[in-house]
Amino acid sequence: MTVPDIASTMTLLRNTLAEHQADLELWDPSIPDGADQDAIPQEAPAGVGELLRASDGLYLDHSTRLFEASEIMDRQFPEGLEDAELPNGSPLDDTSRFFFFGLARENPLLVDRDGSVWRAPDEGALWYTGCRLEQIAGSVDEFFRTWVASSRFQDLAGLTPDDLDNSHWYQLLRLSGLAT
Repeated sequence: MTVPDIASTMTLLRNTLAEHQADLELWDPSIPDGADQDAIPQEAPAGVGELLRASDGLYLDHSTRLFEASEIMDRQFPEGLEDAELPNGSPLDDTSRFFFFGLARENPLLVDRDGSVWRAPDEGALWYTGCRLEQIAGSVDEFFRTWVASSRFQDLAGLTPDDLDNSHWYQLLRLSGLAT
């Protein structure tokens, strides 16, 4: 079975949203058209560029979204990662290795220089006052397929099982056949 690419999945989600948005009142999700290549900052990692070409930002819910091309460079805040703890328990010594491309539960989604995707999990503290970082995907493509466009969105957005019926993005994933 061939796994659809980001652009094909965005098209599926966009078409499903257009079909059901009014009758099901799915007002929260936003899946804009892709950004023009000229609008994507050269500093953006390749995977982030692919995501932006497929949809110029994604508004998934009130605390989880992916940045637009026009705002992404203003959202870079590597100094906020000072004193972050890596999975091996050591402190992050080079904050410039991470590129911010979105938020999950108001905490940063990051792409490392090697293309892997990381997050600062929500642990009840402000992430920029010291946080723990964890790798959640080997690439932006994997992150999109396994965290944004699947049932794992529940964990990314911090939804409880009772929240799923109220999450417009999760409802859209169900309607698109991407979540159960």
